[in-house]
Amino acid sequence: MRGGGLRLALASALVAGAAMLAEAAADASPGVDLNDPAYDELAAARAAGALSLYMGGLRPLTEARIQALRRAAGLPDGLLDGRRASEAGRRGWLVPVRSLTMRAAVARDHQRPYSTEDHPRDLIGGVAITCEHRQGRSCGDGAGLEVELESAAGLGEWAAAVTRVRAVAGSGDRDADVVLDRAYASAELGPVALVVGRDAIVLGPSARTQALWGDNVAAIDQVRVSTSRPLPLVGRDGSILRASGLWFLGRLRDPQTFTGTLVDGSRAQLDLWDTAELGVTHLIQLGGDGAPAFTFGDYLREHFQHNAESGEFANHRLSIDAAVDLPDLAGLRIYYELAAEDMRDQIGSMLRHDADHVVGVSLARLAPRAGLLLEATSTGVRSEEHSLFTTGLTSAGRVAGNPLGPSSLAAFAGLRLDLGAVVAWPWVEVVRHSEDIYSFGTGDIVRTADLPEETRLRAGARASWQLSPELRAGIRALAERVTTADFIPGHTRWNGAAEATLEWTPTWRIATDL
Repeated sequence: MRGGGLRLALASALVAGAAMLAEAAADASPGVDLNDPAYDELAAARAAGALSLYMGGLRPLTEARIQALRRAAGLPDGLLDGRRASEAGRRGWLVPVRSLTMRAAVARDHQRPYSTEDHPRDLIGGVAITCEHRQGRSCGDGAGLEVELESAAGLGEWAAAVTRVRAVAGSGDRDADVVLDRAYASAELGPVALVVGRDAIVLGPSARTQALWGDNVAAIDQVRVSTSRPLPLVGRDGSILRASGLWFLGRLRDPQTFTGTLVDGSRAQLDLWDTAELGVTHLIQLGGDGAPAFTFGDYLREHFQHNAESGEFANHRLSIDAAVDLPDLAGLRIYYELAAEDMRDQIGSMLRHDADHVVGVSLARLAPRAGLLLEATSTGVRSEEHSLFTTGLTSAGRVAGNPLGPSSLAAFAGLRLDLGAVVAWPWVEVVRHSEDIYSFGTGDIVRTADLPEETRLRAGARASWQLSPELRAGIRALAERVTTADFIPGHTRWNGAAEATLEWTPTWRIATDL
């Protein structure tokens, strides 16, 4: 089977998923944007001991799920009053303007490619502070205006569909464009959730940076099946053991080495004693026009034995992660994720040079109105690269994992300040990039060239104002000083940006009996 054949299977799954949405009783509602303040409210409630572990290692959550969690924590519906779209019963509903967001930005931001003349890499994209953790939104040097219109429709709580269109106008790197950013249908069939279409996804326990698949990458076209919430297995309401699971098959957006390349993702997570989370995630990149052929049997075996019989046709990424929540200790949460693809016998060498690490510590109640997040990350010397899929594990030109790219080391510190109507997040970060070259044989990984290092000193802040139940405003500012910029000794750059956001989420909608 070539990439085209597997894309046919993906299309068939899309049709089958749509049929399930039309025929099966469900509890469906649109997903809530990854940047919505509702996630901060839920995290604060969990840190205060008012909620059980609820995430399952997967975002986004749906409106219905967030509303249920808010009620369980004793919170008012609050932030989602204007976004709740679905209604009980067989009623068709339409929300022409679920949200309307306008962003104006000005930036001076030079993108330094991951691949350089001294160290060519099988990876596209580069390091640009304005592009990180942006889900594929416009970024880079220049000035621009961005408008996003999100709409939703559905049939009672049986089925929901969402579209989001983004229009961009600007100068420099912010070329005029119109993008279909979201277009998906969803349903919940008891404990099972189904999503079909273009949507974003974040996997893992981290509050900020994901090693395998996170909020840096643009939304992809996919079929996704997951648990709708952590399922209780042992103890009253799962107080001893709960489980969550996920599988998705998606198409990576161009540019790709082979147009139409797919990514297969699966994740399993256990929640222990409502305190610890243990997760495993596996990604397989394969297929596309002109890519090596494989059979459906090869595809199935690839999930258990890497390139077992049919030769090299797939790129693998595997991660394990853990998190511990201790609400009584100032809302303490500790998390760790390890990601790699080459599980060689010399595991120590692999962990030092060829693996990605994310470790974080958060204190949600550092003070009555303040929280703290500390995070350290490092990436392997060939992170996200692949010799067959030479554009790397990317979609729409953005890496799926840590946006800093290969051979990076970073330390981040951020505060959350609740100032009443305003919530602010000031932060600082120190980043080191290496261009050293390594040899990968059957033994230890050996450095063969010691090249200059690039250092980035960063600082910034963002703030959000809930001006009314329907209107929210935000600002973001950041700056960085790059020394040995572009790996040129003595070369220094300054990058910076400012952005203002206004989001309108009207409370009205159209509903009709069917």
